[in-house]
Amino acid sequence: MQRSEGTARIAFKTRGDATVLDDLYQAGSAKVRFPREGLGPVKDAVLINTTGGIADGDRFTVTVACGPGTQALVTSQAAERVYKAVDRDNPAALSTRLLVAADATLMWLPQETMLFDGGAVRRTLDLDVAETGSTVMAESYVIGRTAMGERVGVARLFDRWTVRHGGKLVFADSLKLDGDITTLLAEPVVTGGATVFATLLYVGTDAPHRLDALRDVVAGVPANAACSLRAPVLAVRMIAADVIQLHRSLIAVAAHLSPCPDHVAARLGRQWLC
Repeated sequence: MQRSEGTARIAFKTRGDATVLDDLYQAGSAKVRFPREGLGPVKDAVLINTTGGIADGDRFTVTVACGPGTQALVTSQAAERVYKAVDRDNPAALSTRLLVAADATLMWLPQETMLFDGGAVRRTLDLDVAETGSTVMAESYVIGRTAMGERVGVARLFDRWTVRHGGKLVFADSLKLDGDITTLLAEPVVTGGATVFATLLYVGTDAPHRLDALRDVVAGVPANAACSLRAPVLAVRMIAADVIQLHRSLIAVAAHLSPCPDHVAARLGRQWLC
């Protein structure tokens, strides 16, 4: 069977006070677009999968490199859809590598991944942040469109993250859901039945000083959320009743943690909520 492959590599550099594109490579069904909003301190990039979804055997690779002093926000055009697999033992493979240099800030905030009944996906995300760099990153999942009466039965999801700060491993996290996912999510120690959930990280040396203020923000979002600190990482876990509730919660937290909150709120508000 024909399979889809996509590769996108993006690199940013500074030009004066602005962050600009340094290098771009795109192949296959992975495309990148840059909104025309003039030069400024933050450069936006929008990822697009032209196939309209992911099936078993597909392969996608994204690399983002932020040069010294840059500020970049990378999001996606739409939610990524993982459709029913013919061969669940050959899951779709999504690989993301994020590199953040000294004094640079990356905001990695794609829209959610939607897992359909019978879907199979394996995702890895590796972040490498310089000691004086910082990152706000989030990934979220929707397990079936409950508003349309969908229920995900047997499916396979594996998601692995590693974060290095100043060359040292500071965070590693793995999620594996295999089998009857809806039943697994019903467990109180998983999501208590919620089918919309996300993890957001802030990585930076000032993380310990931001914990109290972050807890105040998290307490006010519509999703059920909590945060914890393992310096230099702040981790926020969320479960929500629906996608809109999750989007509003993620935008509020990401904007709070970003050095450019108005820009993040405006960009994601247009990209996610329209």
